[in-house]
Amino acid sequence: MTDDTVQEGEIVPEQTGLATLSDIQKAIADAEAMAKALDALRSLMIKRTVPGDWIAFGKTVYLEGDGALRVTQLIGLQIRHIRLIENPKESGAVEVTYRMDFGSKLFGTVFPDVERTRSQDDDFLMKDDHWADLSDVRAAAYKGCIARGVQLVTGLSGLSIEEMKDRFGFDVSSSSAVQFKSTKADAKRADQASAADGQKEVARLLRKVFTGNDKEAGDWLEMATSKKGPGGWPGKRDCNKLTDANVKWVLPKLLQMEASFDKEIAESEGGGE
Repeated sequence: MTDDTVQEGEIVPEQTGLATLSDIQKAIADAEAMAKALDALRSLMIKRTVPGDWIAFGKTVYLEGDGALRVTQLIGLQIRHIRLIENPKESGAVEVTYRMDFGSKLFGTVFPDVERTRSQDDDFLMKDDHWADLSDVRAAAYKGCIARGVQLVTGLSGLSIEEMKDRFGFDVSSSSAVQFKSTKADAKRADQASAADGQKEVARLLRKVFTGNDKEAGDWLEMATSKKGPGGWPGKRDCNKLTDANVKWVLPKLLQMEASFDKEIAESEGGGE
């Protein structure tokens, strides 16, 4: 005799009949119709954007903030629990994070705690090595968060350029507005690479004129490479982070300091004799 007693806390599955062939066929037909309808909605949504609303990383494209704002009403975007978090970094630049919960009435999707973070010293926000204005950073973080939310709730995250063209008939490959966000960072790395020999010479001179006192050398280098006041920028304490422009600025000063240092040593040694 079996014991059918249900123990406290035990979950008993509801007894249901097996799906029939017609049930499965209907489910497949419904799913295919839904997929077709959602792709039609995605296509309509994409056509409300322009190529400049999309940004490419390699062969993958992502919707940017302005484009996302254009389609929020079309997809019935819902945004809840908007949270703004601001924290200073070690450099003194402020880092801004927006965190939101997203949903879409038409797509029937919900994504909580979607966030985007931007900082005053982000390469693509800075201008001429000047930190970005805080209001611009907030706007970039806000729109970036909206864009990410739209991508997630619509299932348009991480599409390739080929998919955009073949699946939705939208060509972004020839648009000059499609930029690679790594371009500026790559240029910065190339600039630092070209400054490598100068960086080594700056490091040698700092060790010499500050007689191995790393703190004093770092303080001087930071002061020499910074600009104070509104629109200014922080200095650099690490020789390996100096750009070609930094090297050209500080090297003549250090060479003058070295000449004075050598003169003082020579006079001291001569006086001692």
